[in-house]
Amino acid sequence: MKIPKSNNTGTLRRALLAPLAGGGFMLRLLLAVFTASLAASPLNAWTIKFLTPATPFSPGVSSFGTFRDYLTATGATVTSGSLATHTIGSADAVIVDIVNYGVTYTAAELSVLTALRNSNVPVLVIGELVVGTAASWASSNAQLAGIIGGGATADASANGANTQTVNSATRPILTQGVTSVTFAAPGRFSAIGTGNIAITSGNTIVLAGNNKNFLVALDTNWLQNGTIGSNTQFAQNVATFLSNPTTLPTVGSFSVSAAPATPTAAIDADPTVGNGTLDTTVTWTTSNAATVSLSGPGFDPSAPAAASGSQPVTVSVIGEHTFRVTASPAPATLSWTSTGATTLTLIPPTGGTGIDVTGQTGYAAATTAGTWTLRATNANGNATRTVTVDIPAPAIALAGVEVLPLPTIPPVIDDGTVTVIPDPDVPGSIVIGGGIVPPDPDDPDQSQVFGTEQIFLVTTTDLENGPWTPAARSTYTVEVSPEGDILAVVTAPHADQARFWRLATTLHPVDVNGAPDPDAPVLYSCVPFGQYKVTVPAGQQKLVAYQLDTTGTGSIALSELIPAAPASTTATRWTAGVQAKTTYIRTGWAQDFNVALGEAVLVYNPSASPITLTVTGTVPLTASRTLANGLSAAGSALPVAGPITDFGITPVASDQLTEVTTGTLIRHSYIRTGWAGGIPAFQIGEGFLYNRVGAPDTWTQEITLTTDTPDLTIRK
Repeated sequence: MKIPKSNNTGTLRRALLAPLAGGGFMLRLLLAVFTASLAASPLNAWTIKFLTPATPFSPGVSSFGTFRDYLTATGATVTSGSLATHTIGSADAVIVDIVNYGVTYTAAELSVLTALRNSNVPVLVIGELVVGTAASWASSNAQLAGIIGGGATADASANGANTQTVNSATRPILTQGVTSVTFAAPGRFSAIGTGNIAITSGNTIVLAGNNKNFLVALDTNWLQNGTIGSNTQFAQNVATFLSNPTTLPTVGSFSVSAAPATPTAAIDADPTVGNGTLDTTVTWTTSNAATVSLSGPGFDPSAPAAASGSQPVTVSVIGEHTFRVTASPAPATLSWTSTGATTLTLIPPTGGTGIDVTGQTGYAAATTAGTWTLRATNANGNATRTVTVDIPAPAIALAGVEVLPLPTIPPVIDDGTVTVIPDPDVPGSIVIGGGIVPPDPDDPDQSQVFGTEQIFLVTTTDLENGPWTPAARSTYTVEVSPEGDILAVVTAPHADQARFWRLATTLHPVDVNGAPDPDAPVLYSCVPFGQYKVTVPAGQQKLVAYQLDTTGTGSIALSELIPAAPASTTATRWTAGVQAKTTYIRTGWAQDFNVALGEAVLVYNPSASPITLTVTGTVPLTASRTLANGLSAAGSALPVAGPITDFGITPVASDQLTEVTTGTLIRHSYIRTGWAGGIPAFQIGEGFLYNRVGAPDTWTQEITLTTDTPDLTIRK
């Protein structure tokens, strides 16, 4: 501002009015547009009062016709009065005219200014420069700095910049449509104070007050008729500010109304190791999850998954793989109350432009932990409130599996651990148990895994001649320990007179019929086992041979070989010519004795119904017994059939063999040309009486087999 040497003629602003002579049309056009825009919306009756200090500067703002027109164009009634005697509430808004340079406000005037600052009345207070030709408002500016408070100070040694940018985000009612304000040697605040707002970048215009209602401008030129053309929009904005209540929006409450629960997750794969390929089942469970995702072979991590479930998966890539389940928590729900806001904006902890929630009282999708801010905005400003949101971390569970390179050696059954016993719960069923030889973990050719689908049975009804074929999968069940080192097989009862099996392992799972992959290596156990049945007709007798090792000791007690029988059943044995006979009574056998492999017992059935004896056990791979001089009850130590001439017995002249094939005794004598009365033959489980005339004879039987084929060779 340029200061004249005297103040008696009012020529300070007169020179600035001259441009209106040439540019008044444009100014009047802008005024008409502004007036029309304000007239488009009805306003309540509003009073704006110019307050004059005791020692005013002349001409004052109240004499600026263009600005006064902007005020009246709002529909407000413009009046005037004394600053010192003004009563709060006697006007809806006030403009405090400029005090004369070198003069300070009176105590009464300062009291009114302070009251106005603490009210919600829109106020415009005018100050001026501090460095001029003959004038300075440093003292009164300092008083205004004290009024706006917060530690504000007015610069007493330097003027502000003539062009200052507008802080557009501060108060839309003042800054909309304005980028800068032009001054003429304005004053400035060196510090605007805490809680106050700089409207212009050089701190010439500052907004203060508890309700941001107290606008202080340390310059008059931007309102003068001669220079106002460049500040038209800003002057109109100030007129609008003075013609509206300065009520700020409020945020009454802002809280987390629903916090998410902590999710849980668990996942498992079974089995976990495979050769070449792995067929596994992945099972997972979660709780408190808004979304669930699964990753790993066979899963699409971008696809939503069920909260719990299971899915079979085939993994064919060699190496280690990980299945992952991620249970993400539900979002938090935020709730709030607000008043006086034209817009509501929710700002997440990550910042940004925020989320428009105008007209809403809650937000149910807060997924980010941290400080959320609710900003309520209206034309006079904004209010904010914050709340801390805790979002639990997603629950993550892992399950690892491994696909090993395809080996060439299947799992090896530890034949020394194989046991075969009759199923104590299911007559005719057989229970087979055994271990697996631990593989060398450093040998890639050895299978490192062993599952139920890698073990199968081959079976035949003729141990000597076969053929051996894979047993139907429906005729047995297989279990393997979780560690893959112990197996258990249970066969179903069968209707055959005799049936035999061999355990086998393979690299690939067998098919639904129990057959291995024809191209896959197979290893057969060297412990064949079986079961045979011998029927003693009603009222008749039969020589029953013990041909399977049930106990693993090579002999069996009569009470275990024949645990139950009709009353008065008899059992007779002969050893080296010595006969022993016992009878089955109500409590069991009157006398018990052991029966060795290759030994026979003559069983007499006194009842009116046939009795069937079942023998279960392993097939001995080698057996040797001596036919002593005298009468013996004998039979093959192996469960094979055939004529006596097929067996390794060397008869001598006058040896006698008695068979019981039809329930009656038939005796054969060995003569020079062979067995008189025909060559005796025996079925599996049948024995005979042999009366040795000559020296004792050793009878050795043997089975030869390998792990490469189910077929075997028998020396009878």
